[in-house]
Amino acid sequence: MFEPHIVSFLINILTDYGIFLILALGCYVTLMSGQISIGHGAFAGIGAYSTGILSAKLGLPPFVSIPVAGFAGGIAGLVIAYLMGLRLKGMYLAIGTFAFGEAMSVVWLNTEYVRGAIGLVGIPIVTDFTLVFGVVAVISFALWRFEKSYMGRAFRASFDDEYSASAVGVNVRSVKMLAWSLGGAITGIGGALYAHNLSVIRPDQFAFDMSVLVLLAPCIGGYFTFWGTYIGAAVIVFAPWVLNLVDPLDKRIFYALLYVIIMLWRPDGIIGRKGMRMPAVLRLLWVKPRA
Repeated sequence: MFEPHIVSFLINILTDYGIFLILALGCYVTLMSGQISIGHGAFAGIGAYSTGILSAKLGLPPFVSIPVAGFAGGIAGLVIAYLMGLRLKGMYLAIGTFAFGEAMSVVWLNTEYVRGAIGLVGIPIVTDFTLVFGVVAVISFALWRFEKSYMGRAFRASFDDEYSASAVGVNVRSVKMLAWSLGGAITGIGGALYAHNLSVIRPDQFAFDMSVLVLLAPCIGGYFTFWGTYIGAAVIVFAPWVLNLVDPLDKRIFYALLYVIIMLWRPDGIIGRKGMRMPAVLRLLWVKPRA
């Protein structure tokens, strides 16, 4: 039915979508508790460089290095929670995470052990469609159960109002620590899969651009359920291909315009707090048929 090269292209782009979705789901978990992060690209880089060092430098198999990369991302999340998440809020937290991401890029750029700007090479290519969507399925099932749990409701309460949540018995400090550690671990696993998909990683791949795109996915799709991140990630990955946007500058302009439109049309994302409802403008134009 399809030519082999078309099938190969579709599998490759779906694999890229799955990897980006894992990165975005990690950011969604952090955002779910009201913690704004513009530094999740750094967590992806920590996962990527962890698995790259373990597999390319030390010769460990990927089935060992990938979980270790997730663990490294979780530890980094705990550190950020302790240094920033428990002390900063809102705009100041966003600026702090941005600084963290840029600092990590500078560290990798000036570390000779990981070859600086040249990039770490020789990472074995093991990421494929089956592996990626197996990981996506496990994470999605875990998030589906998590959202319905007591801790998931505690996350939502902290998102709405930390003081009210604390007043009814929610341990906001534990919520923040767990949000950053889980978000960092999931994004770290995504970064490891990203590294094993390319075989070469460089510091600029995990800089500000990645952090913004990872944050845009739940914001565009909706951050009141993890299914919104599926939609937001699909828009970010597939829309440039559909519109034939090749130049990076054109992509940035497109994402900026898209975000402005979404914020005007659906401030809570495509899937808002009350689900996918008809926009207000269209509801005004909609004429109900008479009985």
